Amino acid sequence: MVRLVTLSVTLAYALTVLAAPTPAGSNAVDTSKPGAQNVGKGDGSQFITGQCFSNADCASTCCNKNTGLCNAIGAVGIENCGFQASGAAAAAPAPAATTAASTANAAIDSSKPGAQNVGKGDGSQFITGQCLSNADCASTCCNKNTGLCNAIGAVGIENCGFGAAAAAPAVAAPAATTAASTVNAAIDTSKPGAQNVGKGDGSQFITGQCLSNADCASTCCNKNTGLCNAIGAVGIQNCGFGAAAAAAAPAAAAPAAGTATSTANAAVDSSKPGAQNVGKGDGSQFITGQCFSNADCASTCCNKNTGLCNAIGAVGIQNCGFQAAA
Repeated sequence: MVRLVTLSVTLAYALTVLAAPTPAGSNAVDTSKPGAQNVGKGDGSQFITGQCFSNADCASTCCNKNTGLCNAIGAVGIENCGFQASGAAAAAPAPAATTAASTANAAIDSSKPGAQNVGKGDGSQFITGQCLSNADCASTCCNKNTGLCNAIGAVGIENCGFGAAAAAPAVAAPAATTAASTVNAAIDTSKPGAQNVGKGDGSQFITGQCLSNADCASTCCNKNTGLCNAIGAVGIQNCGFGAAAAAAAPAAAAPAAGTATSTANAAVDSSKPGAQNVGKGDGSQFITGQCFSNADCASTCCNKNTGLCNAIGAVGIQNCGFQAAA
């Protein structure tokens, strides 16, 4: 009888252990959670709040060292990124210089996804796609050891900068007269994204027309072309297009201090899209959604004048930092 009771207790304990959820920060993949297939891959494919083994797993390039979950850097602070699973495989060593050189001179591999984006220099290539320079990658990092696009946080800025010796030279910037004519051109309604031009809310996608940096999700309106580009693709010095003759309405004045204060004390507006993201501090709120702090916003900027998430480039870093009163 005693042996039977002991066996029963042991079996019950074993079942309890097996049923227990995998704790945050654990080295075991929790297959019951969304995103389990992205854990430990090191390719930047894991979404925010998904489990991770290192920064390299996360699209946000931040694996919270306290929880083992992907977070927006602005939501938790760079000092809290850097989780490393003790059982995770070490990163493979960088290929030898000769390998990198051969990759630099290799032809575009047209059998691979994203081949159409290689060498375009417009920031359209996705992570793990082939690239000939940083300018090809949406992440602005072409791994100099592999010739593939990676998240900067996944490989380190020092490993970006692949340069294909045989790549075609960059197209020269348009002449001043061309830029000027673009500045004064009307919105081209025949092109995708025309509805985003001149709104100044960071809603325009890469290669879409823009009248200022504030239009672009990338916060860079190419001053030579009037199109949104990734900063890393064209260089910060080529951002800053300003449509002198644009008919866009002037920016609204910042609300008075009293208005900002009342917004700070306001309750969550549950009638608006994104209400479920307000005050969570996990970087899940989209641009124009209500926020209580920078930590709420995917853009890491909660406009201190409006209490809404904005692209930093759209409003200026000095206008970020809204803080809801306790």
